[in-house]
Amino acid sequence: DRYDHHQRLLPYLISFFHDNVESTQQMAIAAIANCGGQYIAEHPNEVIERCQHGVDGDLSCNHATGLPMPFKKRPSLGERLFIRANTKRFFKALLAELRNWISKIRKRSIELLSILVVYCEEHLTMDFPYTLQSIAVALRVAKSDEDGKDRCDIVCQLLSVCSLMGRFVDPGTYVPIFLPRIIGDESSVTTYSEGGLHSVAVRISYISTLGAMLRGTRIDRIHFFLKDLFEALLRPECVGNTTDENIKKESLSTFIVLLDRLLDTNTGQLIAFCEKNCSLKDVKSL
Repeated sequence: DRYDHHQRLLPYLISFFHDNVESTQQMAIAAIANCGGQYIAEHPNEVIERCQHGVDGDLSCNHATGLPMPFKKRPSLGERLFIRANTKRFFKALLAELRNWISKIRKRSIELLSILVVYCEEHLTMDFPYTLQSIAVALRVAKSDEDGKDRCDIVCQLLSVCSLMGRFVDPGTYVPIFLPRIIGDESSVTTYSEGGLHSVAVRISYISTLGAMLRGTRIDRIHFFLKDLFEALLRPECVGNTTDENIKKESLSTFIVLLDRLLDTNTGQLIAFCEKNCSLKDVKSL
């Protein structure tokens, strides 16, 4: 019926959001707007409380900065509800395509994912461990690409999508998933682990993904997890003398991301916080 066609045709429609012709992009955006209006008309009970009480989305989301092209503003409630209702059927297939051996398909899949992030916002948390795992694996595959240009483009695209995700997903959801994986905790192994352990490449991918998400998250939400993040990133497993140099580099890069996000508050308070909570011998030297 009509609802089945929605789910089948939606990936094709939103793929036109990145068409080379601007008029085609606008036609696709207008089509989603029409579908959103129809969704509101057909599901009044789903939206009436949101409209009456002015509650529209998680208050922890970061709506302060602009959205990626071609979005000029936040999509309407009807548009977002329509996309969310029709995404589940193909979302896992899209995540699988992020590691396709053809780089062009990977790029298109990343573009589709970025559009879904904008529409789904905090509702991305459904089966979020699998989502993060898929992105981390895709990042590892991209970094091993022999084509230097494709490797750089895809890695940058993936990290941009992660930063966008960080704007909508609360760190209370993603930090507990990341921390055991970046330190190589065996209890967090997955089907992508090697010999029951997280390989160097996998750990680097998770650390890079974490850093990108922290760039998008509101700073007042990060404050609740500073102690855990600092302690994990500065553990011997991440920056010790016997740790792989690439893991050290990524760990310190993500640590610097945290510092950059926090330096706007108060440098003295930041150093005092680190000395008190992170068991560092000389935070200032870092």
